[in-house]
Amino acid sequence: MTPEIRNEVIQTVYALINSPATVASPESVNERQQWNTGITQSFNGLPVNSVNDNLGLNVSQQTQDNIINGEYVDLGILLTNSSTEQSNSLTLDTNGQLVIQTKPSKKITDINTWIDAFLIYTSIYVGVHVEDTLNILKYMYSVKLGASRSIGLGWKNYDQQFRLKKARNPAMSWATVDQELWLLYIHSVLSNTPSPGVCMVNTNRKCYEFNNKGT
Repeated sequence: MTPEIRNEVIQTVYALINSPATVASPESVNERQQWNTGITQSFNGLPVNSVNDNLGLNVSQQTQDNIINGEYVDLGILLTNSSTEQSNSLTLDTNGQLVIQTKPSKKITDINTWIDAFLIYTSIYVGVHVEDTLNILKYMYSVKLGASRSIGLGWKNYDQQFRLKKARNPAMSWATVDQELWLLYIHSVLSNTPSPGVCMVNTNRKCYEFNNKGT
């Protein structure tokens, strides 16, 4: 290496050593923040449900006690995490004061969601009332059957009213269908629904009067 080349190399090394640190541009900072946000955005502070968890793990002790004692419980709260403080949120009232507000429970609008919630309910209930295991499974089957035979949420109304009655009368059996409620919320809907392929006759039409009454 000639002296000239060696001097150039030394000067280049010195220049690199003494050069100021590169400052990230606003664009690169924003990109990095967006990248980090993309990683942590889906994390809500709650553990992922595991197949090894108990079904009632996310239910608060107070709600579990209510279920065990036979009190009426909104099944929607069993689908949200009520065992942590994250079930509550801080909000401002009309006076500008901070208040703790309970987050609304999940709405149940289909039979599959109801089954998910009722399985959690059942796991808590039969943990103490083992003798009712077969009866409560029969009840779940009855509600599912009602959902297949009704239009809308009649089956949900049946479930709510049945559990309200059972809360007042614990001697009611889970396995016995409540005929009054069934007729009110399941059978009445069926009786008002035309069967497929059945033509409804309009007796007010003139052709009906002429053909059947000769007028």
